[in-house]
Amino acid sequence: MSRKISTLAILSLLHMINDANVLLIPTVLPLIVNEFGLSYLQVGLLLSSTIALTIILQTPLGYFSDMKGRKYLLSLGFLILGFGSILSSFARTFIELLIAQVILSIGGSFYHPLSYAITAITYESRGRGRSIGIQSSMGDIGVLIIFATNGYIATELGWRLPIGFFGATSIGASILPLLIEERSNFTRENAPRNHFLEIIRNISSLIGVQFLLVASYRIVYGYTSLLLVEKGLNLAIANSFIAILTLAGIIGSIITGILIDRYGVEKILGILSLTGALSALLIIYAPSIALTLIFMMVLGFIIYGIYPCTYSLLSDKTSKELMGLSYGLLLSIGLLGGFSGTFIAGLLSDYFGLNITYLLISLFFIAMAVLHYCTKGTA
Repeated sequence: MSRKISTLAILSLLHMINDANVLLIPTVLPLIVNEFGLSYLQVGLLLSSTIALTIILQTPLGYFSDMKGRKYLLSLGFLILGFGSILSSFARTFIELLIAQVILSIGGSFYHPLSYAITAITYESRGRGRSIGIQSSMGDIGVLIIFATNGYIATELGWRLPIGFFGATSIGASILPLLIEERSNFTRENAPRNHFLEIIRNISSLIGVQFLLVASYRIVYGYTSLLLVEKGLNLAIANSFIAILTLAGIIGSIITGILIDRYGVEKILGILSLTGALSALLIIYAPSIALTLIFMMVLGFIIYGIYPCTYSLLSDKTSKELMGLSYGLLLSIGLLGGFSGTFIAGLLSDYFGLNITYLLISLFFIAMAVLHYCTKGTA
């Protein structure tokens, strides 16, 4: 097996484990709401506050990895991630769960800026869009697995068991980054002198798009199970809907990765943004459960399909000496969107009901399309 293929395989498997851990709580959220008696505002606090440390940490982690290397930091991140999940499974109060999730979010801060930087550098000559699409889709498979299974497992055996299991899996997976043959190119001799300002200038057109995209993503996974249960579905079926949305997203990541290599990122990103706004609205007003599922599949395809677009654009606009810092910055900005989106959605849902969550998503996609076309070609 070549170095490129083995590196992509390891990073893809780690992506599956990382994203499964980060999104475990939404898969069992109705059970947690009932056990702890949470309001929607508290739900928004739980979902958004755990993002705060990730926002702070991803940029300096990316910067530090550019200088010192990435695989040892990745290994440390998975140890912390697993520890946070195991602590979550033992939480007996809302505060204990919140603290455990904050620890988990520290560990979850390592994967994305470090791993995507490795992939972008490994595939700098050709096949970058396809490789990023594959790596991105494996994270989606992790999300698919937990939403397809956790509703049934948690209903029968309690919500703590799957969370503890994935925590132990993360700790075991911490050895995998050490198997990566990483390039020794972590000097800063060729980096721009004002590197931070240089990155901001290069990715200015992506900042707003990433902010709105992650806000939409986090709202979908934070509130959809609650919305579907409110509409009369049981938790297992509601999570199955989200699993199908995720499956569509996996397909979207792979197909989009291929399309952007062939047709260019700008065109694909614009089409997906406009279609996403329409599909989110149709989910609210769908007259049947079957149509709701179809529109959710379309939205999943679009949300996941946009990620390879933004990552590919970032890689094209950034020097390899600053790849970790660039990904850390963009991902932190995206998570700031996730933080804001989930908190605002929880606050508004207490007053206007859960349908407001998908109206917000539609508005975010409209803003994404406007921002994309207004800044197209300027960065």
